[in-house]
Amino acid sequence: MNMNLTLTSEQGTIVMTATAVYISLYDQRIRLVADALKQNSDLSDSVAVELAAHVLYAIDHIPEKVR
Repeated sequence: MNMNLTLTSEQGTIVMTATAVYISLYDQRIRLVADALKQNSDLSDSVAVELAAHVLYAIDHIPEKVR
């Protein structure tokens, strides 16, 4: 998503462009778990992300009554 902001002043017109990147909630959760795994181990980023997906899958399938 690109956003443009146009400002006009006595010196002229200034156009500012910003690019917003969408990151899904799932990807945000994966990154959170992967970062926690990396902080407490010597895992590489790719291994931590793969393990984070397994961790989130397991957590998401625990019945609410047990959580």
